Amino acid sequence: MKIPLPKQLLVAVQVCDAMAYLHDLRILHRDLKSQNVIYQEALGICKLCDFGLARLMPPGLLELDPSQLGTGGTPAYQGPEVLKRHPIGFRVDLYGFAIMIWEMFTSKLPWSDCTLEQMTHKVSTQGGRGIYGGESGVGAGE
Repeated sequence: MKIPLPKQLLVAVQVCDAMAYLHDLRILHRDLKSQNVIYQEALGICKLCDFGLARLMPPGLLELDPSQLGTGGTPAYQGPEVLKRHPIGFRVDLYGFAIMIWEMFTSKLPWSDCTLEQMTHKVSTQGGRGIYGGESGVGAGE
């Protein structure tokens, strides 16, 4: 179902606000994706949910060691550092948010034409970015 642009923008701003609030508290969500955003149509309010993978970033640190985090998350929304098991920081939530926005604008994931292995390889070793040739121009000029 295609979401009208004004609602897409409303969702995007509210998720950004939620992410900023969490990051101000030094909390990484680690599984930011569309399925973890609840939209209450009647109120026009979004809520971020599913904090099962969330971690507190200790004061003074900018990254967490992946060996102490365990596995989890949704590969299609995970950034290259997560897929490569490199140290992660707040940018992992930003990457998940960007994929979520892509999905909202295009009604599909950037790697929907790939297998999990192909997507992981493209993102983690080739620095790949999805291409969308639709009217919105998203992904143009890769």
